[in-house]
Amino acid sequence: GHPDRGRRGELNPGFLDPGPLQGRMCAALNTLDGALDTVVLRMQPVYRTEELRAPEFVGRLDRFLGGLPRAYRYAVDLRTPAFNVPEYRACLRDYGVAHLLHHTPHLPHQSSDAPSLIDQLLAPGILSAPFCVARVHAGPGRNYDGDDEALALGLHELVRACGDEGAALTVLIDGEASTPVLTRLL
Repeated sequence: GHPDRGRRGELNPGFLDPGPLQGRMCAALNTLDGALDTVVLRMQPVYRTEELRAPEFVGRLDRFLGGLPRAYRYAVDLRTPAFNVPEYRACLRDYGVAHLLHHTPHLPHQSSDAPSLIDQLLAPGILSAPFCVARVHAGPGRNYDGDDEALALGLHELVRACGDEGAALTVLIDGEASTPVLTRLL
């Protein structure tokens, strides 16, 4: 997806290198002076043609997380479902980093068989930190007032699981229908 067509498909040699985050973002984060609670680290999707397998990804992620400043809480928005393996969740747990759970079934980057929120919660060790971050995209054309049973069940199980684990819960709601989603969550 590089804007320069000639560079599309090239592997990023700095993928999961903590140096750029430390060099560019940490100064900006420090200016927030305590107003920042959690930093969401959004991973770009890794495609099969890139020949990066889960063990190599987890090794890079381990080095990346180990190089981050401890002043913040972090959540990883993993956009390559094949990398959500037990070793990935153990790596997050080692650093007290949360896996970002999501309910975004209609977004273009999600496949039609994207796991539901409740399916994600069934993965052993998915709540890898003393806090949980979930994202619900309330997109256009969705009826959250009565018939989105998957969302209702997912939110119920999310609140229950966080309560059982003693994990603080942050829910990010974005999109055009946020009020019905918030009403359902409450």
